[in-house]
Amino acid sequence: MKYIKLIIIAVIIIAVDQMTKRIIINNFSLFESVSVIDGFFNLIYLQNPGGAFSFFAEKSVLLRNIIFKILPMIVIFLLFVFYKTVPSSYKFLNFGLSLIISGAIGNLIDRFVFGFVIDFLDFYIKNIHWPAFNVADSAISIGIVMVLISSFTKKSSFA
Repeated sequence: MKYIKLIIIAVIIIAVDQMTKRIIINNFSLFESVSVIDGFFNLIYLQNPGGAFSFFAEKSVLLRNIIFKILPMIVIFLLFVFYKTVPSSYKFLNFGLSLIISGAIGNLIDRFVFGFVIDFLDFYIKNIHWPAFNVADSAISIGIVMVLISSFTKKSSFA
């Protein structure tokens, strides 16, 4: 049952991530922005060849391929190995790991299909913008928070 939940979560997250990215690609020009909530939230079409906050975006394609294609595959594998060791009763931790794995796969698909990640969610206050992100990034971030929270609870202790 634990693995069925992982598969269901992965299918949903990856499908929503890829569908929303396709909607942006099909309806926006690169760098086009549409205000959704004035002064707070835009939809924008960006192509991010780097990592979070465009980290390594200016580095060589070879280095980016190693860092953003090969390394994520290794991390996804290691996360899955860790997921296998977590008891089914640790539902919160398992859900968090499922979100991280799903989000990582969603962004990895972009890397292989486009050579970059599609970002389109732009939150800001006045002229201060949080770096644009996508559904996969959201799943990864929420999953990391869940894993961190579960690490402080007695039930998720591995001792």
